[in-house]
Amino acid sequence: MNCVSYVNANEVPMQCKLIKEKKLQRHQSRQTRATQGRLCAAWDRYGKKEISTSDLL
Repeated sequence: MNCVSYVNANEVPMQCKLIKEKKLQRHQSRQTRATQGRLCAAWDRYGKKEISTSDLL
């Protein structure tokens, strides 16, 4: 077992608790947020059958 993975896995419950208590936030860059928005919009259009799989890709 990788020690780093084990340590990170042990931190998850604490991180979840801090997020629920609004004491920990996640930072997302403007570029990543914009890319994610375009991806979600394309996925929604695909779900509504407005675009094909090749258009989605």
